[in-house]
Amino acid sequence: MPRRSPGSYRVGIARREAILEAAVRHFAKGGYHRTAMARIAADPGVTGAGVLRRLLEMTGRQLEEPGLIELFVLVSAEAADTSSPAHRLFAERYDSAVDGLAARLRRAVDSGEFRADTDCTAIARECIAVSDGLQLQWVLSGGTLDLTAAVRAPLERVARAVTADGSGLGD
Repeated sequence: MPRRSPGSYRVGIARREAILEAAVRHFAKGGYHRTAMARIAADPGVTGAGVLRRLLEMTGRQLEEPGLIELFVLVSAEAADTSSPAHRLFAERYDSAVDGLAARLRRAVDSGEFRADTDCTAIARECIAVSDGLQLQWVLSGGTLDLTAAVRAPLERVARAVTADGSGLGD
């Protein structure tokens, strides 16, 4: 895989920050439901779909950036509407996330770390559902829910059920 230059990395960070700043500014000014993605996109100079793609890229860093959790919850709610530009992108995000996690889990089955009867796709969906659902609960709690502990507990239960020796997450 070709290595990215430090300059391109900085450009990507700057673009994500510009998109996030534009989203926050427009949501604060006009409210979430009255703000079109195209309006947000006009600020940083990318398309509405580009904004959503960048927002989806940021979901992996949500625990480090609480504002991103709130933004993810809002945009994912909008994605339930099949006419929303977010709908297709979120459907693709979930397909990709489930497939990627299931593949990692299958490697654990193949190595003997996980039980042979582990339904890797079902476990992947469950883990993602737990994470996303608890992010919503974190937002509704005003940030008082210990999100890391709340996510860890059910993942530990799943891990204990599927590890060949029942050791769970192991730490």
